[in-house]
Amino acid sequence: MPRNHRTAMAASTAAVILLVALPGVLVAQGSRNARMLKNAFGTKHTDDNYRQRLAAVSKLRGTADPFEARALVDAYRKLDAEAVVLRKEQGEVLDTRTSLEVARFRKDIDPIDTLQDELYATIRGVDPSLADVMLEELVTESRTPNGILSLQLLLAEKSAGFKDIDLLRTQITRPLDSGSRIAFFRVVATLGPRGNMFSSFLERELEAESASVRLEAARTLGAISARRSVPKLIDRLANERGRVKETIAIALANLTGQNHGLSAEAWKLWLKSLDSPDAIEPPSGTVPPPPKLPEMGEYFGIAQDGASILYVFDRSDSMERGLRSGGIREQRARRELADAIVKLDETTRFNIVAFSIKVRSWAKGFKPATKENIADARRWVFELDMQAGTSTYDALQRSFRLSNSRTIDRFDELDVETIFFLSDGEPTRRTGGTLQPLARDDPQRILSAVRRWNALGRVKIHTVGLALETKAAPILMRGLAEQSGGTFVAIR
Repeated sequence: MPRNHRTAMAASTAAVILLVALPGVLVAQGSRNARMLKNAFGTKHTDDNYRQRLAAVSKLRGTADPFEARALVDAYRKLDAEAVVLRKEQGEVLDTRTSLEVARFRKDIDPIDTLQDELYATIRGVDPSLADVMLEELVTESRTPNGILSLQLLLAEKSAGFKDIDLLRTQITRPLDSGSRIAFFRVVATLGPRGNMFSSFLERELEAESASVRLEAARTLGAISARRSVPKLIDRLANERGRVKETIAIALANLTGQNHGLSAEAWKLWLKSLDSPDAIEPPSGTVPPPPKLPEMGEYFGIAQDGASILYVFDRSDSMERGLRSGGIREQRARRELADAIVKLDETTRFNIVAFSIKVRSWAKGFKPATKENIADARRWVFELDMQAGTSTYDALQRSFRLSNSRTIDRFDELDVETIFFLSDGEPTRRTGGTLQPLARDDPQRILSAVRRWNALGRVKIHTVGLALETKAAPILMRGLAEQSGGTFVAIR
């Protein structure tokens, strides 16, 4: 045989061997990367293993390997278990311990937050072909006694449009915690009309104890065009208030093309005018605008809505400076807040948080807007003194703790639906030192933390910036509003 033929045959044989062996090589490589990640997260976080952990996570970006995908989810769980303990302790020391202790907790939690953000982004970038793996991991997550809500929602996002309806039907009817049920609803919502097979299950969830579950069930029924569920939604409308009531009314408008607002009686009269519920036609043309909640006045031009409202008030010493439009910042802020709470409906619950280097709250929890409570709150606002520091991170963390989210990044019912956050400067953080007790804080780190605390997006955050002078300040204020569906207002 000529030499060139033997060479070609050898090359061809080698190529065949390589093609046959390639899947095994890829699996081995995937297993190796997965083992590296497991080893990196096999022990608790230390300053020494921080770089090792980051490097192990970076190797799995864009992975299409199921071993690696599961390893990423497992690493997120392990890291979260460490973070929860620290965050709980950190929340308990806010406004009760020294600046040194608060600064120490931030120093300990910052690298863990960075790792969680990296893991979250890497899981989000996992190849879409692994949707079945993500769905299976979501079920595994739901078996834990206290599921990690941000992870559950991320796994649901990766499982969006999942094709195996039978498997999805089996999983969604299992005993799941509230966070897992909400995550599954979000998977079902991506199915569109195909999700109608789950409408009976979703109708039962309209009666759930959790307001967040009821809200998500109503939203999903609207997303899957479940017109047969309209009578159930109307019945539930009469028993709800605040954001859940608004969501049900929006679902009804999307399903019917009608707009009878928030009135259950008006919706019942319309339904009674039909020959039967089966006569409900899909909406044609433009869907009516969403219904408006009862008018409760405005705060810096932003409509006050929600069954419970929290006002977060900057009392840093820079608030004693003037506004270009005239007047002193703190005087304008006090006056606007005092006028706003007077307009609240008596059934609306509210609280106020004031922050500088330390964080204070008017009340331990949310109180109804009675005349007595409003008078007491107004008095408290006008008695506040201005101090150094703009501890935005601490103020927002306190806000979510006040809202009953005792263990941050866990599913828990929040007492607040709307937050109004007012500030005039870029955020600072405590250093624990005496010569330089304050340093600039990272706006992106604050935004990332709030995304974890507000994982469901149930809390709408409106922001008011007074005479913002630095580049970092408007980035944070605008970001807080945009990521929660709120409004940002700049006052010069």
